[in-house]
Amino acid sequence: MFFKKDAGGVSWLLVCLGNPGDKYENTRHNVGFMVADELAERQNKPIQRLKFKALTNILTISGEKVLVMKPITYMNLSGEAVRPAADFYKIPPDHVLVVSDDTALAVGRLRIRVKGSAGGHNGLVDVEAPLGAVEHKWEPDHPEKDDFDKDTLNIHFQSLRTPLAGDVCSLTDRPGHLRLYGHFSLASTYTQAHIARRWQSFYFEAEVKMAYEPKSFQQFAGLTCYYSTRSWSCIEMTWHETYGRVIDVVSTDLDRTESVYEEHPVPVPADAAYVYFKVKVQGIRYQYFYSFDGKIWTAVPKVFDSAKLSDEYLTAAYGVAFTGAFVGMMSVDGLGTKIPADFDYFCYRECAE
Repeated sequence: MFFKKDAGGVSWLLVCLGNPGDKYENTRHNVGFMVADELAERQNKPIQRLKFKALTNILTISGEKVLVMKPITYMNLSGEAVRPAADFYKIPPDHVLVVSDDTALAVGRLRIRVKGSAGGHNGLVDVEAPLGAVEHKWEPDHPEKDDFDKDTLNIHFQSLRTPLAGDVCSLTDRPGHLRLYGHFSLASTYTQAHIARRWQSFYFEAEVKMAYEPKSFQQFAGLTCYYSTRSWSCIEMTWHETYGRVIDVVSTDLDRTESVYEEHPVPVPADAAYVYFKVKVQGIRYQYFYSFDGKIWTAVPKVFDSAKLSDEYLTAAYGVAFTGAFVGMMSVDGLGTKIPADFDYFCYRECAE
């Protein structure tokens, strides 16, 4: 598909991203290394020559000589390996192919792109920058507002832990809504009722309209900004023994959890069939808002740090990272009764800086 005949020696770079070390072996983040190893095994040419801060070998693919690279710089510094190789062989950016993981895609799904953004993948960002390439503006391929009136979710949505079965989510149990049946919390490694999409910009708004009837403080649902079980935040509706249905904002920062409205939660009017939640991301900070009519919005007083939903922040703390930030919808039921939260729409809209 990509390889076209050029005269001479090496004419393409195939950069297979991953991290060196046993703890990363056979993990999803190392799928690039796995692809390189598979190609090498088919031609009986191990990728083991150390050059350009990478393990390399020259393979023949579709009649072309291709330098296959496994950068050993660690994922976020992959560009340090790519630029010297591209300069040495005089290979232009449009002859550099990169293989990487993408958590926005289901396991086993393959996407091939000739242009587009790095989507928050720091390995791709570091490869593009040294080559002098620019990050292309994301071109929407779905409407900004999803009314959940189809029988499948659009490709941008992803379940963050496991594929979700019918006892977790449904697009048909309440037509025109995405129904999430409460499961484990956002801090849990077990099944979460959590559907989200990647942050594709540091300037965007996301908004939901939600119907929910919690009966316990252990039941809550709402809008999330999520990196991993150890770093996330959400604006949610839950239950308070004195006030009934209330709004709260909860966050976990490196396993430390706190509540914005713990002592004085925001009561939800008894006649409110829906609540509206919004998050505005503006560069290094983001902030939540709520409304009871979708027109008049109230800002949550706490402003959050966007950097705390990044590879760099989690890597510095734990030595390992996920792959970018997500924004989405969740429903938690600590009682195990799986009460549903119904989302009428989800809107993701990029904004000017």
